[in-house]
Amino acid sequence: MKEDTLVPPIPAFVPSRPSSTLGPSSPHDGVAHRASRRRPASGRARSSLSSTFLFAAAVLLTACGRLSSAEATRLVTAMEQFHRMPTETFYELAVQYPDQPVPAALRDVGLIDIKREWIRQGFASHYENRAHLTSAGRTRMAAWKGAYNYAIPMATKRRVVKMSVANLTDATAEANVVWVFELNDIGEQLARHGYQWGGEKLDAQHAFTARFKKYDDGWRVEELTSGVL
Repeated sequence: MKEDTLVPPIPAFVPSRPSSTLGPSSPHDGVAHRASRRRPASGRARSSLSSTFLFAAAVLLTACGRLSSAEATRLVTAMEQFHRMPTETFYELAVQYPDQPVPAALRDVGLIDIKREWIRQGFASHYENRAHLTSAGRTRMAAWKGAYNYAIPMATKRRVVKMSVANLTDATAEANVVWVFELNDIGEQLARHGYQWGGEKLDAQHAFTARFKKYDDGWRVEELTSGVL
C-alpha cells in the first residue's frame, strides 16, 4: 500500500506593514520628527550673514565721528610748526672749542677747516683756532649766510612715528604724538658728537601732547599741552 506523504501547509504570505516614521512606537520617531523641523542650510547662511551685517553696522555707527589715528596724524603734520626746521648758529673765524658739536660736524662733512693760527692784536699776540670755509663750504653755505653768522640746518623734516589717540567725548580728543627728525648729513654728525636739541639728543624720539576739538567741518588741533615741537 502506498503511503501518502503529508506536506505541511505553506503559511499565507502577509506583507509586513512599514512602520510609520511619525508613529509613536518607532524608536527613531523622535529623531525623524526633529529633522523635519530644521531650517534648510541656505536659510541658516542668510541668517548668519544678516547677523554679521548688523554687527558691522553697529560698530560703524559707534565709531562714526570719532577721531582716528590717521586723521590726527594728518592734522598734526599739517600744522605750520611741524614744518619749521631748527638751525644752529655758526660764526666764521674764531672757534674757541674746535671739538664742540657744531664746528666738529661742519669739519667732518668738509665744509670748514680749523687751524691754529698766530694772531697779532696791537702789542699782544696769541694763538687762536680759526675756521675757514672750504670750497664746498663756500658753495653750500652761501644760502645760509646772515649778516654776521650762518644759520646751519640740521634736518629736512619731522616725521610722526607713533600716534596714540584718546577720544574723551564725542567732540574732544587728546593724542600723544611721538616724532623724530629726518636729519641731513650735518645733523647726523651733530648727533654723533652729542648735540642736544630741546634738552634731548637730536636723533632721539621726541613727543608732545595735543588736544583736538570737533567742529561742524571736522576736527581741529586746539592746542599743544606739553612736550616739544
